[in-house]
Amino acid sequence: MKHNVYASILTKVASDKSSLYPLAAEEHTPLDTLISIWSQKETTRVRADMPRQRRRIKDFVQQFANGKRIDVIAEEAHFPPYLMAKLIVSSEYKDIKRPLQNPSAIPDQRLREEVAYCVEIDDMYSSSTDRIRKAVGQEKERELQDFLRSRGVLFETEEDLRRQGVPKTPDVLLSVPLILRGNPVFWIDSKATFGEPVVHKANLEGQFTQYVNLFGPGAVFYWFDFDEDIVEQSADVGVLVLKDLSDIAVEPFY
Repeated sequence: MKHNVYASILTKVASDKSSLYPLAAEEHTPLDTLISIWSQKETTRVRADMPRQRRRIKDFVQQFANGKRIDVIAEEAHFPPYLMAKLIVSSEYKDIKRPLQNPSAIPDQRLREEVAYCVEIDDMYSSSTDRIRKAVGQEKERELQDFLRSRGVLFETEEDLRRQGVPKTPDVLLSVPLILRGNPVFWIDSKATFGEPVVHKANLEGQFTQYVNLFGPGAVFYWFDFDEDIVEQSADVGVLVLKDLSDIAVEPFY
């Protein structure tokens, strides 16, 4: 995705997830890509807003004590319901371990029911959302691995490498390097997200550079597209950026 298109989409993505459906048609962009962009934008906003919200815990607790529902408090504060419930519960019951994973441990019935409801409706931070996100990531890893196997490409998986005690493990370490777009590729990492510049830069400076140092040049696969501005900076350190399985034209490197 060209940077100007990504920048335009960012300005149109609202905090309300339902806005993505008409935007997908307007921008001729897959909904999965827009959901990934929305998720990244919301995560950045919420992370920046967290200190301010923490300073208001006493106010939130008082609102709840006065009868206001937690999901309403969260909506008015423009804060995820799961995290709002976590703030209120942690203030009231510091001795309960992982109360949002186990709302039944909360003694107060009203609080218990409202926490359970916030967990149910939050599509960003709840444990069920985390499980879905993890499952999608694993599914995409398997899809990449199945594609390589179908073309006779030999490789070791992250699990194979961990059993050998390798400390830093890409999703796929090729037994015989490939040439992709004229570049030797020794490993491939799968990311079931949109390749957003800030997050990609952090991965590049940490995770991907370590892979390059250990195994040689490699590739990262962003299943939900990427901002094309990340391509050049990645190439400078030996990382190719891909988004389609058709980008992997199997050509062994000897």
